[in-house]
Amino acid sequence: MLENLKWFPIIICFLGFGTPMGIVPGEEDPLLMRMAPENAVLYASWAGTQEADPKGNPTEQWIAQKDMQRFWTDMDARLKEVALEVFERADNPVSANLNALTVKLPKLLCRQPCGIYLDRLE
Repeated sequence: MLENLKWFPIIICFLGFGTPMGIVPGEEDPLLMRMAPENAVLYASWAGTQEADPKGNPTEQWIAQKDMQRFWTDMDARLKEVALEVFERADNPVSANLNALTVKLPKLLCRQPCGIYLDRLE
């Protein structure tokens, strides 16, 4: 059964991309487009984020509204609380480090331009 689930995390990573998430994409880095080898099995990149422009396109105007900014700030705080609760219940000395990684790394990765590739499957 677990053998069938090994691709699940990779699939989940790509399901939500391209949807408005309270963040505005930044400029694309042309170097990231040339990063992966030609025979890559999987390649993904993202542009990072920037602040929403209240005078920008309709999506940016929507995201820049104070209510939306407050919603995403509250959502971020709640996700951090949930992560803390989960790791505190684990009663494991490694939990504090995992918590910091789980809370901070995804946000850091979303804010910066980044690219990943998979060059082979075994």
